[in-house]
Amino acid sequence: MSDHEKTRKETGKPRPHRPATVQVKTAAGPDPIRVFLSSRIRPTVRAAKGAPVPLGVIRDRIEERLYEGIGSGILWVFKSEAEPPLTDQSTIGKCLDEARRAHIFICLCTGDPGVTDADNPLGICHRELQAAINDSPDKVVLILLSGAETEFKKHPAFQILVEDFQQTHKKWVASVRNDEEMVDEAVAGVLAAVRRMGWRALSVWRRNRSYSGSRVRWASMTMSERASEITRLLDRDLTGAPGAKEIRPPQLWSPGILLFPVTDKAVLLTITAVPDSFGVPDARKYCGYPFRDDRAHTSGVPKGWTGPVHVVGVHKGITESQMRAHIGNADIAILKTAFGYAAQDRSQAVQVLYLVDCVEEDATVEAAAALMEWFRETEMAAQMLALADRRRGMIA
Repeated sequence: MSDHEKTRKETGKPRPHRPATVQVKTAAGPDPIRVFLSSRIRPTVRAAKGAPVPLGVIRDRIEERLYEGIGSGILWVFKSEAEPPLTDQSTIGKCLDEARRAHIFICLCTGDPGVTDADNPLGICHRELQAAINDSPDKVVLILLSGAETEFKKHPAFQILVEDFQQTHKKWVASVRNDEEMVDEAVAGVLAAVRRMGWRALSVWRRNRSYSGSRVRWASMTMSERASEITRLLDRDLTGAPGAKEIRPPQLWSPGILLFPVTDKAVLLTITAVPDSFGVPDARKYCGYPFRDDRAHTSGVPKGWTGPVHVVGVHKGITESQMRAHIGNADIAILKTAFGYAAQDRSQAVQVLYLVDCVEEDATVEAAAALMEWFRETEMAAQMLALADRRRGMIA
């Protein structure tokens, strides 16, 4: 018996409580894809057939479908066995920790975030959703029960959190009417998230692999050949998007011009390239400073456009100091994105989107796809359009 055990026995003090370690029971070993199902159990959801169904039963059905469809060899589903009371802060803490650790977070939202009191003004569902969003909003799938407005009115803070997420991540939100739709949408959300994880992993692998195949061919090109190839691919993929319209194809020393649809507006884009690292002066010459010629870019463009916004495909990398020097202002906003960086000089309403690591055809195509996804999904879309409207007003 240890000294601590003897002291505890002599004094009669109980053993301090320690949260139980979460055991991952999966054939996948120690590193499965962790899927979190939100901890509300008691609220009921109208059934497609029969009596209303508790969320606890729906969670069990989702878990069963996931293990049947994908398998416990890949996934581990975490769902609390009981809805923790406010007095059980240890279990609540474990749920919040799992919400942060999860690779995919499924929020089954009925508008009721759970029990609250003066010391705990936020319900368990609210706290779990906030923890997951703070870790990474892209891992959250929100399944929203239609007709939840009455419950939301009782919990305005939870309503604000849910509405903010809906506005910025529409593709990650599903509205359902009954238990069957809730199960189907939750399973579909996990499948879509697993696919996204696979594509992103493939993109990283491609960028980090050693030179071979087309990457050797690109590395063997002259700067002018590489610049032409980068702009050709970007122009091809962007103008091929639904609703896009090419105004002028890119030339070696002249940017490509096109109109690209973002929400309800046509954004005027220019396309240029830097065929090496951005720090190489001779490579930067191929890009130049396209925003200095914004008035010239608008010549012959049909009415109804906004912008311009400038797209630069960079063969290798770029630093923040290089972006500031390129735009000509140290006080700019620099946003890390899936394709590289979005830089905004809000004083002059200049916007430059740097697509980095265009080291071969596949990587360049993936960068263009990530840019188009950013136009559709990012919370910055509204701000980007507002800044583009300002820029058009300045150069008109």
